[in-house]
Amino acid sequence: MSWPRFFILFTALFLASSRQLAEAQNVPRPLSSWVLKGVLIDDEETIRSFLRPLIQKSENWSSEDQRKIKNFLLEFGYHSEITNNDIADGSVRATIRIKPATLVRYIKVQLNIGILERLYQPIFANELARKMSIRPGSPLAESAAKRKLQLDAEGERIRQYLVDDGFFEAKVTVESKSKGPFEVLVTAHVDPGPPYFLKEKDIQITGNAAIRSEDIRPGFKHPRICLILDICGGEQRFSRKQLRADLRALVQRYKNQEGFPGVRIHDDYDPRHSFDRVTRTV
Repeated sequence: MSWPRFFILFTALFLASSRQLAEAQNVPRPLSSWVLKGVLIDDEETIRSFLRPLIQKSENWSSEDQRKIKNFLLEFGYHSEITNNDIADGSVRATIRIKPATLVRYIKVQLNIGILERLYQPIFANELARKMSIRPGSPLAESAAKRKLQLDAEGERIRQYLVDDGFFEAKVTVESKSKGPFEVLVTAHVDPGPPYFLKEKDIQITGNAAIRSEDIRPGFKHPRICLILDICGGEQRFSRKQLRADLRALVQRYKNQEGFPGVRIHDDYDPRHSFDRVTRTV
């Protein structure tokens, strides 16, 4: 075997063994240099100027350092992949390949509900949009499958909020539509279904020796709207938020009026089965 071939073989074996030892000991290797490649829609030097201090800040090129770089690039609007090549001195040379992420340009909530129904039991599109984790400018997942899962999760967030607000039959679908290069319109189609109401006579109360059940139950019923001179009308739909507020008020009543400072009150409400689809009550 000639010396050049022996030297090449020896170097390859040395690099392989060094890499295996580093991986086995989970020891990060220093970064000697890095290059930026891929599709850019921003000035390359601008991206480099943001990346440079982040890379220089790290004392080594650990998996955590690389994760921070990828997260930063995603916030900057790029998906990225990092490939590390071994250098003879034990360091690595990184290739950072980037691709523009598809960003949310607008978010629209389409409510499938009539005007009279909306006046009777108000639902606000802006409020539903705030329950989503994505915002204008947020990146969407790169692959179609992951993007569908991402949008389905956003729909579930809205649905769960509606269930907690008394709409146990709510259906939500979220879709995206291209509005230009790397930009989409995200639309949430919301069918809230009928509102459910708290059935006062079915509220079971136990352990209430100090206050009669008949005096407790009215505290969980509320009119939909009250005008001047205490003129009230309609019936407020069930909401988990209101239930929690009513329970806190009952606790304060026991503490301040009945003299039970250590009182504890629990409920067995479960959004999975604490409702009746026939009577549309909770």
